[in-house]
Amino acid sequence: MTEFVMHDTTAILREIVRLPKEQRGQVIREKIIAPFQGMFAAMRPRTGDQNLAAGTDADIEMARGWMMLPPDDGGADYLAALDRLENAQVSAAALHALERAEAAFAQAGIDTRLDRVQAGVFPLPPGNPQIAASRGYTGFGGIAGYIVMMLWPDEYTLPRLPAATVHELNHQVRFNYYPMGWNVSVREYLVAEGLAESFAGSLYGSELIGPWVSEHSPESLARSKEIIGKALDVRGFNAVRGYIFGDASARQLNLPVTGLPDFAGYVVGYHLVQAFLHLTGRSAVEATILPAEEIVAEAGYF
Repeated sequence: MTEFVMHDTTAILREIVRLPKEQRGQVIREKIIAPFQGMFAAMRPRTGDQNLAAGTDADIEMARGWMMLPPDDGGADYLAALDRLENAQVSAAALHALERAEAAFAQAGIDTRLDRVQAGVFPLPPGNPQIAASRGYTGFGGIAGYIVMMLWPDEYTLPRLPAATVHELNHQVRFNYYPMGWNVSVREYLVAEGLAESFAGSLYGSELIGPWVSEHSPESLARSKEIIGKALDVRGFNAVRGYIFGDASARQLNLPVTGLPDFAGYVVGYHLVQAFLHLTGRSAVEATILPAEEIVAEAGYF
């Protein structure tokens, strides 16, 4: 049985904000960096620290880039966001979602292969472009044992936090069976995102799945399906990301653009997996540990 460790990030961030900037480092290292040290260590070789100024803490800069730290000036808007997170009891909501997700796997007789998961919910800093790009919430669960959720708390995002949280846990389970390495294919990444969102919808209802799936027009879906369907065998993390996240992200990363809208791979992956589930009668839980090749072949979607 997985041990879920949900950190009271709202209280920790409020403590950090109250300190003078020059005194924050120790608390950040003890209460933000230390619990997620394995995640930072796993990501550090990929991000590198060659561009950091002398004396700069690489982990703190990484946490700042991942929006896990408060702005230097605190700010009334940020403090108000912490209040809304606390009043909504987001840590308890996320923990309950994780426990519910694990129970779904246990009921199906599937071992999650997760011993311990450290998790936390962080407010997106006011004015951050990520708020508009992802309709105010996002998450990361790509490193086994760590889940970080970020949101700007409002009436739209707060009800969607549990579904987004179990989306990330589904990634953790699948990647324990089928690791996603640097040579990942479009097919594998597509299926992983489709499974995670289908799993979230199975637990919390299709009305709470992410806007990266629900807000595409039929025309957008059809165009994305056509382009992605011809690229299933493309491999390499950088090359694949353009197909999953769309042209806007590809341009930011200096990758080739292919005519895809934002989050095209998410919506195509979701409908691909849904086709597989409807045709086979399998559940999203069961499909989580099936090979991507089998899901694509039996779905008959492309």
